[in-house]
Amino acid sequence: MSMKTNKRGFTLVELLVVITIIGILAGLAIPGITGVLDKAKQMADVANSKQVGLILFTVANDENGIYPIGAMNSDLTARVQAGTSVVLFNALISEGSLTDAKVLATNGCQKYLGQMGTSVNLLAANVGWDYVSGLNTSSSPRLPLLVSFGAYSALTEFSSAATLNATGSSAWKDKGVVVFTVGQSAEFVKATGGRVRALIDNSDATGLTTTYLKPGN
Repeated sequence: MSMKTNKRGFTLVELLVVITIIGILAGLAIPGITGVLDKAKQMADVANSKQVGLILFTVANDENGIYPIGAMNSDLTARVQAGTSVVLFNALISEGSLTDAKVLATNGCQKYLGQMGTSVNLLAANVGWDYVSGLNTSSSPRLPLLVSFGAYSALTEFSSAATLNATGSSAWKDKGVVVFTVGQSAEFVKATGGRVRALIDNSDATGLTTTYLKPGN
């Protein structure tokens, strides 16, 4: 004698309830996941800034403590001021000082996968760092040397709680900025309401002539 089993599927209402619950849980989880991913990317940018900063420091050590401003002239007696950070990093790769172009990319950049050495052809899209040209290893350790691209337009903006250029093309929009300093410290500085705290005092830059280099004009 066989026993009957009562097989009952989900009703349409039950399915809709389950789908709704899954949607709510997903909505709660996504912001947390996004925050974790952002944090990971920020830490990657901080790590890359340290690598680039170490290379710049090594070059400066070989050149009387002066951080590079561009490529060497034809006589190899002095460096010529670069107009963009792309030109500067192209020069350092051509000279053999910088051997990994991937560390030049930050959030929002395309990693350079082309040829290196004298055949290098970096584009603005491959470089995620603004660079403060004109500093040396004896400059104030608080002065920024590398900054994630697009957040600022000049060194003077670091002495006040300046509003980030978040509406333009910048690495982290209004979330903050990665800063690597002459003192070899690196951090992601969070923004509040699109504004970052003052990072330097006006006296830090007294007597200095600097040029703020961006990846593109």
